[in-house]
Amino acid sequence: MAKTFYSSEFGMAACIVFGQTLVKLIAEFIKIRDELDSGAISVLCSIVVLCLIFSSVILTFVMIFGEKLPIWIIHSQIIMFGFSIVMHFVYFGVKQQRAAEQKA
Repeated sequence: MAKTFYSSEFGMAACIVFGQTLVKLIAEFIKIRDELDSGAISVLCSIVVLCLIFSSVILTFVMIFGEKLPIWIIHSQIIMFGFSIVMHFVYFGVKQQRAAEQKA
């Protein structure tokens, strides 16, 4: 069980899920672009890329190429993975709820 948490797959999965969330976010912004400021959209997308995707990539490389890893790095990648899953499904749930309200 311990080897599961010491592998770099959590970091890689977090990168993928954050990327999917970013694509969904941009697609939603395109649908409602008349209501939003384009500067705010670019800032939000930049924050997602810099803070979430970039940090996941760094953690993944540290997990792959690091020899003796501190426990906080292992915990960080698992927390990033959990955060990416929450963001992905919370966003998807809000979108589904919004679509249901529009149909009603």
